[in-house]
Amino acid sequence: MMHRLKTDKIDSEVDAIEVVQTGDGEEVKVDNLESNNENDCGSEEDEIDDDTDVNSDAIGSDCDVDAVGKCVLDTYAALKVQGKPKSKSNEWTVLAGFVLFHRMTKELETVSLATGCKCLGHELIDSTGNVVIDCHAEVLARRGLILYLLDQLKRASGKRDSILWFDKEAKKYFIPTQKYEFHLYISQAPCGDGSIFPVVTSVLGKSWSDIGERVGSDNELNCNKHKQPKTSIISMVPVVDVHRTGAKPVPSGEQDRCEEGMRFHTLGCMRTKPGRGPPSRSMSCSDKIMRWTYLGIQGALLSCVMKPVYLCSISIGDLFDRDALVRAICSRIGSILPCGMFFHNPPLIVQSSHLFANSQVATENLLSHVWHTTTSTSTSTP
Repeated sequence: MMHRLKTDKIDSEVDAIEVVQTGDGEEVKVDNLESNNENDCGSEEDEIDDDTDVNSDAIGSDCDVDAVGKCVLDTYAALKVQGKPKSKSNEWTVLAGFVLFHRMTKELETVSLATGCKCLGHELIDSTGNVVIDCHAEVLARRGLILYLLDQLKRASGKRDSILWFDKEAKKYFIPTQKYEFHLYISQAPCGDGSIFPVVTSVLGKSWSDIGERVGSDNELNCNKHKQPKTSIISMVPVVDVHRTGAKPVPSGEQDRCEEGMRFHTLGCMRTKPGRGPPSRSMSCSDKIMRWTYLGIQGALLSCVMKPVYLCSISIGDLFDRDALVRAICSRIGSILPCGMFFHNPPLIVQSSHLFANSQVATENLLSHVWHTTTSTSTSTP
């Protein structure tokens, strides 16, 4: 499959909105729908069946979801070394990327990716808006995706190649799901409720609880008397615990119990990310992704001129637990009724077989492999 990285930019978000306001009269009709791109209807390959609702969201995906992670990782590998973690220094980060799937050509295209795992505390917020507060990979990648959609908006209004179509009745742009899908890859489970799941130490005493949360020094939990269990390498007794997150419950909600084992965390509550120093006011990535399943990934500004854009799938690399992710991303707001053009549209959640080489799990679990000729077996040592 072809992997392409979009690099086009636009001057400003304001310019994109002004173009939309002056471009409504440019019509290329498809039933009651319009496309401002002549190429969208210019060939038999791109034509959509008349019996199909172009604006329908209930469409089964024929995308190879596991290839989404490979597409993002290949794009990341093609970037310059500058700014990437240094393996010799045991540096690590989190990678997230949005991938556009072209259903007609079966092509995957990375349109935005980012790395990051930092978040500023509320005392460091700049009132001028010149400082990016939340620098987690998922949030930064979505910022890049919004820039990509703004560029597509400008291109559509100028009759250039674009993934956006125009609905004359609704007077809004939209992305035809028969032609395009968006997928998200994250190198490890998002912080917050999606990172809380049962863990059992293995025979050698290693478990996810030995690895800890992505935030590093920010992983000082608000109940310091209960530390992560450290199991001896000779331990043979399985110990059930819970993988813990550094994200704190919002002050107005139910707080963590901070009891031993599975009762340490309160499941399903809204959480804020731990900041560098003072606490942050940014919601956890689990909470933000959950919001996208109802409001879409296009953001508030683009919602004024286009219909919601929903993810078809989310692929997770390390720290994958299906029950925890479904609970955090899908189930918590499953009972909310549709409101206007917004509705709950939970994505498919899968574990990716393509892992990120610069992740925390990979960095902290570097092993030396020794092959014994006498026993024809191999052993691994930290």
